[in-house]
Amino acid sequence: MRLLFICKKRMASYGISFGLLNSAKFVCNALIKNGIECKVVSVVDNNYIDKEVHLFKPTHVIIEAYWVVPSKFDILCKKYPNIKWIVRGHSKIPFFANEGISMKWTAEYIQNMKKYNNLYLSFNDKDTCDTIYYGFDYLPIYLPNIYSSPLTGKLIKRRKRHHKKCHIDIGCFGAIRPMKNTLQQAFASIKFADKIGKKLRFHVNSGRVEQKGESVIKNLIALFDSSKHELICHEWLNHRDFIRLIGSMDMGIQVSLSESFNIVGADFVYNDILFVGTKDMKWMSFLYRAEPTDINDIVNKMKFSWFLRHTKFHYINKFFLHLHNIMATSKWLFFIKKTNRHIVS
Repeated sequence: MRLLFICKKRMASYGISFGLLNSAKFVCNALIKNGIECKVVSVVDNNYIDKEVHLFKPTHVIIEAYWVVPSKFDILCKKYPNIKWIVRGHSKIPFFANEGISMKWTAEYIQNMKKYNNLYLSFNDKDTCDTIYYGFDYLPIYLPNIYSSPLTGKLIKRRKRHHKKCHIDIGCFGAIRPMKNTLQQAFASIKFADKIGKKLRFHVNSGRVEQKGESVIKNLIALFDSSKHELICHEWLNHRDFIRLIGSMDMGIQVSLSESFNIVGADFVYNDILFVGTKDMKWMSFLYRAEPTDINDIVNKMKFSWFLRHTKFHYINKFFLHLHNIMATSKWLFFIKKTNRHIVS
């Protein structure tokens, strides 16, 4: 069995790595440990897929996210009938609503699947699979994310954190877009910092703006210009440098309006940094998941995490993420072995 994960290249300004590429690499890492040969590549567009397939000769090709036009599979499925083609979505429906082609392409992918028995639609979120079934009478395959970073625990120096300092560093990282709920989290972080009597240094990535996120950046700047607290903007970083950055944070926060997994959150959790997530991050303990539209709930979860920091109770999230990884790996292995039986030599 040979799996080829194909991502679409991003603009150079996005940096060396980005979420989908990291996601594919982490799944690849986990499957390699289970004896499956894998490769992750990035291509410019649809026209470069054939070259990568010819070079690697995979049994399965996973197209990460919606970027291959549905009509392309009329060519690929016919030319490579013994390869299993999987389109793997990474978004929940609220995020899809902002992408004008998402439902049209979903319908066209499903129509193609009726013509070709070697084409599959999948998502990394079970709720999304169920929702697509309600609308299209087709149940996509659930292929969840796996957090298997080779950098985990290696780049952050275990140092005693000086919580007596007069400021607190809170990281709210990721692409700036409305669904990330960054402005609401900034207000919550300001309120939290005031309650514990510290100056807030609120850290965000400003080098990647999507879906009219420019307004979010403008509002963040205006908010902190009128505040005693500080907004710190970071360029988009490769994963190695990003892990080092989160090691300098006192807390991470990702209380977004829609999430199907959230690798940033897993980075914080696996490196033992205090972290508050959103209710959609079901791999976490509910004690650290906040309602994204309720600022008081966000602040209360931050306070809960902060005041229990010395007990290391937040390590429970690392345990739950480990359990998720075990489940997710078994899902992938079952699907690969099941579909591999139908490949003609």
